[in-house]
Amino acid sequence: MADSHAIVFPAGFGKSQVLFNFHRAAATWSDTALVVEGFFDCLRVSQAGFGSVVALMGTELYEHPAHLLRDRFRRVLLLLDGDEAGRLARDRVAARLRDSLECA
Repeated sequence: MADSHAIVFPAGFGKSQVLFNFHRAAATWSDTALVVEGFFDCLRVSQAGFGSVVALMGTELYEHPAHLLRDRFRRVLLLLDGDEAGRLARDRVAARLRDSLECA
């Protein structure tokens, strides 16, 4: 049975191409992007006063969102979930970005 709280995206929605909140993060003066795992996390971090926060739409960073980060920021701070999937995703994202950005 499907989780009644699950978010269902419309057919054809390319979540692999989305870096949620990038337009707001890119408009800040910060050279550091805070990268979180989902858009609810992004909203909470943004509401706490950190404007340069973006969210992966899942646990993977695909080429288009990686390109956006590389073009706009000098470093990324990876704040993915602490579960096993989040830790593995952190390692994959850091490996993808390390050649062009500082990762922490």
